[in-house]
Amino acid sequence: MSKRRKLRNYWLIPSYQGRYVGFLLASCLAAMTGYSLVFYRFIRENYDTLVELSPMDDTSRRVLYSELNTITIYLVVVSIVFLLCVGVIGVVFSHKVAGPMYKIGVVCNDIIKGNLGKRIALRPGDDFREVVGRVNKAFNTLHRSLS
Repeated sequence: MSKRRKLRNYWLIPSYQGRYVGFLLASCLAAMTGYSLVFYRFIRENYDTLVELSPMDDTSRRVLYSELNTITIYLVVVSIVFLLCVGVIGVVFSHKVAGPMYKIGVVCNDIIKGNLGKRIALRPGDDFREVVGRVNKAFNTLHRSLS
């Protein structure tokens, strides 16, 4: 059996991960929109000045503005790809928090059901290793005191 994780296994706590990824994407989108508007305004202003001061025919002017539109389209496409990458990175990083929280919940439910020997096991890259160590130590103490 393959040890690779399935994509749906990265989305463990949708309420938390959705807020995390949404905030990340909204922040990036706001910054990209601001930069794009400033960039477009100044480039457009310079194009207008160049076209106005240059002795060129209408065909050349249309070509220049067509190139400006092409650059704008490229920037939009690159921005969309960037947002997709940030979204994927956000899901992966939020999983490093959601994974341990999910496992803590599963083990707590098992202990509530009477399986007092259950403990939380994390992957090497997970966050909250120290906290989970303390929780496991507390479970061990409780288990010993009940035995």
